[in-house]
Amino acid sequence: MPLPDLEELENDIGYRRLSEGRRRQLRYWAIFLRDGVPKYRELTNRRPQPLNWMAFGIGRPDIELYTVHARGMKHTLSPKDHLRVEVITRGPNGPTRYAQLLERKKEIDAAFAPEKVTWVGEGSKYARRIYVLKEAPIRNEEDWPNQHEWLLTWLKKFDDVFYPIAQSLPPTGRR
Repeated sequence: MPLPDLEELENDIGYRRLSEGRRRQLRYWAIFLRDGVPKYRELTNRRPQPLNWMAFGIGRPDIELYTVHARGMKHTLSPKDHLRVEVITRGPNGPTRYAQLLERKKEIDAAFAPEKVTWVGEGSKYARRIYVLKEAPIRNEEDWPNQHEWLLTWLKKFDDVFYPIAQSLPPTGRR
């Protein structure tokens, strides 16, 4: 699927119906994909969406990689605008998958050293996640190339670490 260029996106009738914030999100991911595809094969066959996140499968329906650019709010993971790359376990198998990853915490933490990954899962009713976070001026379009480079670097690292682990996990028995 060829990636639409920015002009094509901006001339689309659906684009014109979006709020300015949603347009910014769509442009953010369109540029991320345009510039990132040559650097990282997993970005191919994706279409930008007007969301603050983009999901990437790693071969298990209950474990996914995400790139996120989020406005800071009290109820989010950071009160400041930030970027995040994360692995999320969700669905009926989410707690089981998170527990399986937690059993390998030392191995996973060592793979990211000296950087520290954050683990959020105990008592979480929804998604359990393992992530890295960086404060960033997400509305500053001049800084987007730096943000995209950071997201790409960490996305590759998360894929390198979590893909083989996800493939090695035993079936959970629940679908």
